[in-house]
Amino acid sequence: MAEHQRLTATPDQRRVLRRAWPHMRPERRGITLALLAGAAATATTVAVPAVIGAGVDQILERDRTGLFTAVAALTVLALLRLVLFRQSELLLISVGERVVRALRELAVTRLSRAPLRFLEAHPSGDLLRRTTTEIADLANFVRSQLPDVLTVGAYLVFTTVLLLTYSPLLTLALAVVFVPAIVTVLRLFKKAANPAFAAEAAAAGTVATTYRELVQSREMLQTGGGIGFWRERFLADHERRYRAARRSQRSLFLISLARIVQSLTTAVLLLGGGWLAARGSISVGTVVVFILATRQLFDSATQASNLVGQVQISLVGLARLLDLLTATAPRAGIHAPGPHPTTPGRPPSPPNAATWRSRTSVTPTSRAPKSSADSPYGWRRARGSDSSAPPAPARPPSPNS
Repeated sequence: MAEHQRLTATPDQRRVLRRAWPHMRPERRGITLALLAGAAATATTVAVPAVIGAGVDQILERDRTGLFTAVAALTVLALLRLVLFRQSELLLISVGERVVRALRELAVTRLSRAPLRFLEAHPSGDLLRRTTTEIADLANFVRSQLPDVLTVGAYLVFTTVLLLTYSPLLTLALAVVFVPAIVTVLRLFKKAANPAFAAEAAAAGTVATTYRELVQSREMLQTGGGIGFWRERFLADHERRYRAARRSQRSLFLISLARIVQSLTTAVLLLGGGWLAARGSISVGTVVVFILATRQLFDSATQASNLVGQVQISLVGLARLLDLLTATAPRAGIHAPGPHPTTPGRPPSPPNAATWRSRTSVTPTSRAPKSSADSPYGWRRARGSDSSAPPAPARPPSPNS
């Protein structure tokens, strides 16, 4: 019989979404619709700086009709943005909830069918945390942060395309100043955050395991006087979890360096845009578009820095859940017993010939009484089967009565 593999406290976090895609495949249509609605909503947001820049150019040219057209376009974009963002959030949350529910039910089903040696080889608190708390955190992330994460990602792409269409030179300056610095910050964060968040999740599972074992053996510990030892062990586990949480928080502080990068980039754009506008290479509206677009771009980057911690926690939880599903997956050598084989053309033989003979030897056809008088209850059967038969004679009274 094939053996189940052991769970890993800190599973591999690479290609987590690719490994989770088979579980999301039934919802691919809903995922596609949600992504398209989110992309359309983000496109309306990206178009706002372009319309404002066009309005600024119309003001400088004293074109009142063009200015009113820009104002009307802004109104339409604002209404479309509200409707599209609402629909994309509803679609994304509903699809995400169905995927999380399917993962939860699959984890519970596979744990219920796992062999006892697998359950005994792992702490019950860790299994409980993987199937309850971490799935609940994943569901909370889907409801709260996932729409913002996709919006930020789409905004970064659409804003880059918009800036390239207005001024490739300013876009190049933005890329030279902003991209290398922010990539360095993100690489530093990833290098520090991956082991930190994985260690925090493992420490939390250890605390849950210790607490569950302490509660289950409470009476025995009170009788044997082992409460002091277990209390020290529980406090030591809590201390390790506290240190792991502080390590994760220190890794989040690295994201604050992105604000310094944003300030330097804005200063470079103002200087370069003013110089190009003074030379007549670009219009003032183009400079306005760059300032507004990069401002929103930086706000999205700040929002991404606030979300990156939740994303990392959710990725760790998803990796641990996938590790559990992989470890409890049905093996080729583990299957239910099949039916008893029978010879073609012959009825299946009874499981025990002696039992079969004992059952057939007491049937009415094999040992039937010759008459109703042979059985103490034969007169009752005869009376119940034939209503015209005379009643049985009364038994004479006993001399002792």
